Amino acid sequence: MYSKRFEKEAFKAAVKENVKTLYRKKVEEASKQQIFQAVSYAVKDIIMDDWFETQNKYEEENVKTVYYMSMEFLMGRALGNNLINMTAYEDVKEALDELGIDVPTTWEELSDAVDKAKEAGYGGIITYQSAYAFYSFFYQNECPVIDTSGDIPQVVIDNEEGKEAWNYICDLISKGGLVESFKEATTWDKVYESFANGEATFLLGGDWCSVEVENINPDMDYGIAPMVKGKTEATVLGGWTWNINANCKKPELAYDLLQYLNSEKGDSILAVEGKASARKDYDYVKSLEGKDKLKVFAEELSYTKARPAVINEKAIDELIINAILEVDYGQSSAEDALTSLAQKLNENIASNYQ
Repeated sequence: MYSKRFEKEAFKAAVKENVKTLYRKKVEEASKQQIFQAVSYAVKDIIMDDWFETQNKYEEENVKTVYYMSMEFLMGRALGNNLINMTAYEDVKEALDELGIDVPTTWEELSDAVDKAKEAGYGGIITYQSAYAFYSFFYQNECPVIDTSGDIPQVVIDNEEGKEAWNYICDLISKGGLVESFKEATTWDKVYESFANGEATFLLGGDWCSVEVENINPDMDYGIAPMVKGKTEATVLGGWTWNINANCKKPELAYDLLQYLNSEKGDSILAVEGKASARKDYDYVKSLEGKDKLKVFAEELSYTKARPAVINEKAIDELIINAILEVDYGQSSAEDALTSLAQKLNENIASNYQ
């Protein structure tokens, strides 16, 4: 989009200069929050002449002024709104891309990005009210949550690596990193609505989210990026989890069905629901032809991990998300919630593996 007031090269130079004078850093060394402040000052310098002209006009014409008194002061999305009013939103986005300012790739950058979004009047993160998305942070910190390598699963969510991951999640929550609608996001539909309608800046989800978001807001401009990195790259396998009930009368037949559904013959059946098999020989390149945005999910496969394979995994999921909600609602501290969660997980494993 063309703006007669916006000169991209001058803007890029202004951002670099602001980063240097405000923080004594180069652009590539600055945090996301520092970049945000530098961009804000650069935009302010562009629109200040308009501010002066408007104020002078008011004084010349002696216009009436309406004052609004309120108990609170909510500025809203000042930076984004100013860019839109300048008709320079896409120009600024392009300039920042050229400066190498990208989406968050690490825990620290995600935390900074959430701060930046909230200070600009936007929401933080939305995801399904499930332990699903949060497993990634544990896996990235080399904590399997529940160690299933032995005959009896062992709860390790409260080891040192688990505590670090848990505290990071709770730090995001404590500063409002989860949007308000997360408390009601018991279906994916509510997740899609939050993101598509602009409440949330980030959506933690899988490939199935893309179609639903675009159904709600066909004009939405968004991107899909890999999950951020902790000590290592890791993300959780989403989609359907196949289980055979312990009371199944013919488990062999049930297993044959699961094998068929995950074989090449079952691909067309899964495709009806927008799913793809997680088998190792699945041709993701072919299945993603014409779907460039979704290719990132295939690129993550090499470091994708499944949820713990334990009896009644759904109960494990519920215990973890309930602990997260306790922190989100302010009903428990991070430390107390983790202590209680570990105890409940141990009790669940003990009852299922007697």
